[in-house]
Amino acid sequence: DDDGEDVAITGSKGQNALQHFPHCRENCVVHLFATDPTKHCANCFCVVCDVPASRCAAWPQHCRLKYADPSTQSLRKQARAAA
Repeated sequence: DDDGEDVAITGSKGQNALQHFPHCRENCVVHLFATDPTKHCANCFCVVCDVPASRCAAWPQHCRLKYADPSTQSLRKQARAAA
């Protein structure tokens, strides 16, 4: 039975691997993606450039992308080909 309700994680306690290891911006548990995608923690990586978010030259555009989106995958392939 699908009643249309969604689950939202609003916080965590204790150790969380997503907080302490590199992760895509959309998976950050320090700065929730839905709240403000431009914010990032020290372990957030750019899903296009595969560099820390702090080093992404196109962060204002890349921060809103999600890994599974076909357009993001296309951008990733283009970035790798250019490197």
